[in-house]
Amino acid sequence: MTISSKDEEVKFQYAYTLAQQRQIELAVKFIKNEILEANPENYKSWHLLALCESIKENKDTAFKIVSSVLQAMQEAYNENKLGKNDRWQFIHLKLTQLGIIDDMFGVNDSLELLPEVFELFADLFPESEQIKLGSEPNQTKEYLLQAIWLFACKLYLRNGNFKEAQDALKESLNVKTDFKNLNNNLARGYLSLQDRNSAALTEFESVLFYDPMNVDAIVGFAKLIFPEIGETADYKQSPLQTQHKTDQIFANDEDRSAACASLKLMLEQVVENSIDGYHSPEVWWYLSQIYEQYGDSDRLEASLWNCVKFEELEPI
Repeated sequence: MTISSKDEEVKFQYAYTLAQQRQIELAVKFIKNEILEANPENYKSWHLLALCESIKENKDTAFKIVSSVLQAMQEAYNENKLGKNDRWQFIHLKLTQLGIIDDMFGVNDSLELLPEVFELFADLFPESEQIKLGSEPNQTKEYLLQAIWLFACKLYLRNGNFKEAQDALKESLNVKTDFKNLNNNLARGYLSLQDRNSAALTEFESVLFYDPMNVDAIVGFAKLIFPEIGETADYKQSPLQTQHKTDQIFANDEDRSAACASLKLMLEQVVENSIDGYHSPEVWWYLSQIYEQYGDSDRLEASLWNCVKFEELEPI
């Protein structure tokens, strides 16, 4: 029995929703039995399966899936059998491979393979061809190229290569587009956390103006209010979480308290109204800091438990 592409897409969206809700075992079972068994060449379902498997401490299964599917996609491309949608998936799957390598072997190993992504993009999306999936900005090859540069920016940032991270962001900004990519603002905000808090605040506020439920922007704002956490806590520690004290964004304690109250509202709203926000360990971590300041021990404990739970269920 042949499954229509519409039915297949409905099944994929169902599996994706299960994964978003961190019902990982159900998602894995559904992908294998209801999608891949009928169509072994559904590459984005293989990608979702790999992401689901990546929550495990041992990333071997996820890595094997990604490596095998990348090889199959390369063979399909060489035989001119790779569709337009699958070209997009090819790039994103390659980025997932680098993310898994980063987790398994370290960021340096991932950075060594970064040139392969740009070579693959040049192969799949020649400059002479105007290729897009649809009318939305995130369906253009320009947006995809920016995504690669911003992924590179994050890798450099994790490795403490600030100059290279800045250069990667510049490359993303230099991609000619007719749309505003808020991910550039996010990257500029996180880069500014090193020593330009005011600039970081401007970038995060700009993102939240257009997208009030943006988890990365809210977490970035939280880092400005709780800069000491990056120096004293193990959670999600990276070189950029230590801020210089020369660029204070709060005039006094009252100013900081008002910002803290604003952050509390944002965090509680994103937990209530966003699937991504609810399942973000960082959101729960900063909520716990807020509740500690407010002396709310019950919600502090619940937030910490959710932080641990969703950290264990977070994919690559």
